Amino acid sequence: MPCAAVREFTATHNLIRGLMRLLESAVSAATPGDAKQMRTLSDFGLFAVAGTHFHRSTEDDYFWPAGVRNGAAAALLEPLVAKHHRLDPLLDETQRAFASLGNGWSDEGTIASLGELVGRFKCVLLTHLDHEEPMFFPS
Repeated sequence: MPCAAVREFTATHNLIRGLMRLLESAVSAATPGDAKQMRTLSDFGLFAVAGTHFHRSTEDDYFWPAGVRNGAAAALLEPLVAKHHRLDPLLDETQRAFASLGNGWSDEGTIASLGELVGRFKCVLLTHLDHEEPMFFPS
């Protein structure tokens, strides 16, 4: 049976995958001009970004150092930390986009741009998870 850290790592990645699907679906169903929906979508998007930031920093600050303390080669983990930091500009851009919906205003162009951004956010994040997992859970 895998240890608690491995179960949490896997569960969190699965949660992120599901969250990305829901976020993409919510944006694609958004109705421009619906202020209440925009505020809810803003909260949901900001939650997704904050959760991603939290998970990324948990890996960098706790998981990877624990791995090194338990015999993992630090040089193998350095590329993961570097990739995490390359995600930061996308996370910041996504955070700003969802925060801008907090006032309840939107139009079709705003929603279309947000849909493209969320699609990119989802693709980058899921590609990253797909690359990261085999390093820790080889077949």
